[in-house]
Amino acid sequence: MAKPRPRGLPSSFQIGVSAATLSAPVELGEYLDDVPLLRPERRPPVQPAAEPAQPPLPAPEVAPVVQVTAAEARRQEQVSERQPLMSVEPLPPAPSCPLVAPTGEPRRAPVEPPRTPQYVEESFSPATAKPSPPRKQVNMNPETLRMVDELIHHIQSYSGQKDAKASEMFHGLVSALYDSRAYLNFSDVPPRGQWGSPTARAFPVALKKVFRDAIAEWCARNRR
Repeated sequence: MAKPRPRGLPSSFQIGVSAATLSAPVELGEYLDDVPLLRPERRPPVQPAAEPAQPPLPAPEVAPVVQVTAAEARRQEQVSERQPLMSVEPLPPAPSCPLVAPTGEPRRAPVEPPRTPQYVEESFSPATAKPSPPRKQVNMNPETLRMVDELIHHIQSYSGQKDAKASEMFHGLVSALYDSRAYLNFSDVPPRGQWGSPTARAFPVALKKVFRDAIAEWCARNRR
């Protein structure tokens, strides 16, 4: 049967604390005491790179000194005295006549410069342009447009003008109504009202009756 293991610290274990430590108060360390202080590392200063030495400049060339004897110098002076001095005459003035082209090359006529946009703007200025005649736009519903097409086709088919225009037809209708404007009576025409209402749909029909009666009255009074 195995022997049981002894419990607790063995009898040979010693804490090893001195009496001075036991008599003094307990000093607990901080967490910073376990971390070593990091001191910045000082680097040596960087020395600037030395500039390369420039090569020495070459010495200027000196022309060799020619020694002239007294007899040679006297002879050169005599030669220079015998030579006459050269006089500088002014050049004749340039001719004022125009240059003439050679006979082999034909003379070219002067070329007229191209017209700039300024001339174009002056020739087509708004003051000289003719004003366009005033125009009016007529809006028609599909039924009115169908009747206008049938009237134009009827005029082109039964008149001598086979290419009659819609503008010519409207000009004739307006002229006939304008001549009979003195007989226009709008006393029985109700107001149009709102768009889409029955009175708005009946307003063109009422105008048609007034126009027809006025033209008929003019024809009856001016019939020959």
